[in-house]
Amino acid sequence: MENAVHHGYRPWKGDWVKAETSEDGTVHLEPLRSQILTGKVSQVRGDTGVVDSEVVFWPQVCVDGYVPSRGDWVEVTAIESSQGHYNWRATRVTPVRRPPRDRGPSKLKSWQTQKVQDGWVIPGQSPFRRKPIRFPVHLPQYPVPDMLRNCVFEGGDVKKIMPVLSKPLTMTDYSRRWSCLLHLEELQMEIDIHQFDMINESLQPCGEYLSLTVPGLAEGRPSVLIGDKVVLTAPGAGDCSPSYEGYVHEVLREEVLLKFHQDFHTSYDGEPYNVFFMFNRSTLRRCHQAVNFAHNLGSQVLFPSQPTLSPPLANCQLDRNSTQLSAGKGNHSDAQQSKGGRSPGAPVQLFNPSLNQQQRAAVSRILRAEGRPAPYVLFGPPGTGKTVTLVEAILQVFHTLPYSRIIACTPSNSAADLLAERLHHSGQVKQADMVRLNAFQRVQEVPESIERYCMDGDQLEQVSRRRIIVATCSTAGLLYSIGLRAGHFTHVFVDEAGQATEPECLIPVGLCAGVQSQVVLAGDPMQLGPVLQSHLAKDLGLGQSLLERLMTRGPYLRDNNKFSQHGAYNPLLVTKLVCNYRSHPALLKLPSELFYHGDLFTLADPSLTRQLENWEGLPCKGRPIIFHGTEGEDMREGSSPSWFNPVEAVQVLRYTQLLLGGSVNQSDLGIITPYRKQVEKLRLLLGSVGLDEVKVGSVEEFQGQERLIIIISTVRSTTNMLKHDTQHTLGFLSNPKRFNVSVTRAQALLIMVGNPHVLGQDPYWLSMLQYCVDQGAYTGCSLPSTVKVQSETNSSTSDVQHTEPSSPLPTTNSPSSKVTETLTLDVKDTRRSHLERDRNLCSDSISNHKVDIRESGRREDNNLALSEEKIEAKLGGGKTIERYDKNTSKQQPVALTENQVTGASSVIPGNKDSVVADSKGGQHVESSVKDVHVDVREEEEKSSGCLVPELPNTVIQNRSNMQGLLNNGAPILSVETMENGGMNAESVSDCTGLTCEAVCDYSSMPSLSDGESDQHDSDVIVESSYEESGDD
Repeated sequence: MENAVHHGYRPWKGDWVKAETSEDGTVHLEPLRSQILTGKVSQVRGDTGVVDSEVVFWPQVCVDGYVPSRGDWVEVTAIESSQGHYNWRATRVTPVRRPPRDRGPSKLKSWQTQKVQDGWVIPGQSPFRRKPIRFPVHLPQYPVPDMLRNCVFEGGDVKKIMPVLSKPLTMTDYSRRWSCLLHLEELQMEIDIHQFDMINESLQPCGEYLSLTVPGLAEGRPSVLIGDKVVLTAPGAGDCSPSYEGYVHEVLREEVLLKFHQDFHTSYDGEPYNVFFMFNRSTLRRCHQAVNFAHNLGSQVLFPSQPTLSPPLANCQLDRNSTQLSAGKGNHSDAQQSKGGRSPGAPVQLFNPSLNQQQRAAVSRILRAEGRPAPYVLFGPPGTGKTVTLVEAILQVFHTLPYSRIIACTPSNSAADLLAERLHHSGQVKQADMVRLNAFQRVQEVPESIERYCMDGDQLEQVSRRRIIVATCSTAGLLYSIGLRAGHFTHVFVDEAGQATEPECLIPVGLCAGVQSQVVLAGDPMQLGPVLQSHLAKDLGLGQSLLERLMTRGPYLRDNNKFSQHGAYNPLLVTKLVCNYRSHPALLKLPSELFYHGDLFTLADPSLTRQLENWEGLPCKGRPIIFHGTEGEDMREGSSPSWFNPVEAVQVLRYTQLLLGGSVNQSDLGIITPYRKQVEKLRLLLGSVGLDEVKVGSVEEFQGQERLIIIISTVRSTTNMLKHDTQHTLGFLSNPKRFNVSVTRAQALLIMVGNPHVLGQDPYWLSMLQYCVDQGAYTGCSLPSTVKVQSETNSSTSDVQHTEPSSPLPTTNSPSSKVTETLTLDVKDTRRSHLERDRNLCSDSISNHKVDIRESGRREDNNLALSEEKIEAKLGGGKTIERYDKNTSKQQPVALTENQVTGASSVIPGNKDSVVADSKGGQHVESSVKDVHVDVREEEEKSSGCLVPELPNTVIQNRSNMQGLLNNGAPILSVETMENGGMNAESVSDCTGLTCEAVCDYSSMPSLSDGESDQHDSDVIVESSYEESGDD
């Protein structure tokens, strides 16, 4: 057998091995995973020893006759092996004479003796701390097994080499399964980050830093954070050549500022290097550590079955008629009481008397903890006061149970800061009671109100003595490094637990164990879960939080028959909050029915939620919700994989300007869109009209937040990419949780802009479409056949589904212009079928119309109309563009020649040249024209010569008050200066750049009312202004 195994390896029962069979039938074995670690002997019983409570060993593996004693420091070589409660078996144990001390890199080691995989690494200067931290307990590296790495990189079947991934999650395979999934996530992160490695790049001196330009940085590709590392290697250098490690100190829009070793800064003279991006593995390593310690928690915490009734920690009962929880004597009445605490037998006074019935019940149940050690779930749908309830529960535990030690964690720093601020503002904790444990890089980022509570990893001994610790789940892992183990904390609270992976949640949970301990998970399993890079790891279970997994187990399931008096859930384990304090009833109704069994009802302040019920832009007064249907195009620029939709972007801008013209502040409004490029375009567009303070972001950025007004741009307008989006969890479609979060952020008004024919293919968006139609809140393009429109005899919905706000758009001061031209826009009726002529339809339904550009005075004999074969594109510095081909239903790349590209780069400020390419590769440049007429009509009207009378001309002088981008049917135009001084105008549906705007003053136009909308047309003279610093 020895000849059939890896050199030096002797297999034991329980070992996890890699087996290969050669042609002669010999089976070759080697360990599946191995690691070398330094730790302390935590247990010696007979001939069995344990290191750090995780690695088991026997005397025969101890070198030189070493006899271990408890407390000895040893160096251990271990392999993965199932040995009872332990998942690692030592193959070699060597005594260490003294505890290992990290003295930091010496110059000799830095320059000559620190060998790594690809050569010698010269360390850089970290932005966080100047001296190393000496932790008594080492955090292992947990390297990815080579076999798994090769399988992933070669596209193999991971389940074949990791059969544990094909089995249901059990206590036996718990640690092994999560370790595999964490390795898959790490491998995907590695793949993603290395896509942005750069070859032969030079750096630029920038004060004490070296600056590196990183393409794609502005849109988060790659996502670079302060403290991340980059490694430079000389092109063509061998393994013996040095590599230079640098740390990111500042992240700007298109560049990062780095610090390397000081000698590298001194000697660098502009020579090119290959650049490799690295990511921080600390959180992954802490997750590995947590799942390896998970066996301490036991099945009652990780796999609770029928809960057992434990004696109450505090014998309080809910008093429905007062602000008190009546309390009896608990089982710790003789515990030593801290100064200012309450004995468990004293009356329990609510610190927040405004709590509703469900919130008080949750506080009482958490305080009693009769379902322990099974985790208690505080199920908090949107806007139901989950964090307020959690703060009250923490304060009650702190004051009622003087022996308690509490750690309160969240997945994000912002949520942890909010929790600490709420505790501080309660006035019930002092600086000596609470600490906000921060990572090193957050020293300058914490809110001022909690600065005095903040400590970092240099002060862990002081941190561990505080009775309330607030931290992120990851940062809580620092406490393991000072030797804290399961049972140190009596209570663990995890807010927003649905956004943390199960291994991440176990980091704080692993520090709480025993019959007197209580784990409280607060969150909403119906909202977004953890953000992951690996779709494979997500599908195999890493994307499901501990909160969500528990809610699928028997004791946590909804049972309205059995628990009808307790919100349909077992009161020992779950309290569901149902009073919504955020949204208008019309905004809450549909999400409540789709996701929360119709249980939610609103208790929000009417003066807040009803203030926009009569807003002039509503299709149906009293219903502060709008679904605005558009049929634009989704596009991409250059090499960016992200999408944007110009038509939607302009429509969003129009609503924003209309809203901000009243009493609404920019901080009251939020814009949600799923694609980074659309976020970028919207920010650029808003900034160009002075609306920089409006927050624009993804759904993930808005989770946990609220705004008075939310506008959603869904972007997708073609169906050919929907399967791709579904597979990669992009966009809004086939993602119920993303839909739920996006439509539940608004307090008083929700506006959705999107293509109903595309969105209608998703059952949740179809429900929203139908709801808006039923409420008379739909406007815009035609509806898909799947949406049922009530007949006019039964309802007025059909009359209001295409309602256009009749009020003028708000004025916005224009930035000073450097280029001014005069255009004449001949706007024909863009909207009507003869059945809809009596309705005032939405103004942006022009995406399928043709645009004729003709010289003034030569409209009959010199037609320069753009044909369908011609494609006009504003280039972003690239040599190809993409345009949706309606005949093939695909995005078709259009190649441009060098001549076509010359002079067309629009990213250079002031360069507004334009190129028009046709399908045969030819080139056409418009002649210099001072007066350009744009004729936008439906084809049948053009052929029949049916024209609508014109509105009177209106002229806007440069720098005057300008108004919105479209109004009463006038199309939006993007106007660009030609190289020869002429102008080029196009409809938004044909413009990828959203560079500038032709702004019309409609103040002197008669408003269009029912019966009038087809009796006016316009020749409108406008002056267009440009800000040459814009790049899009």
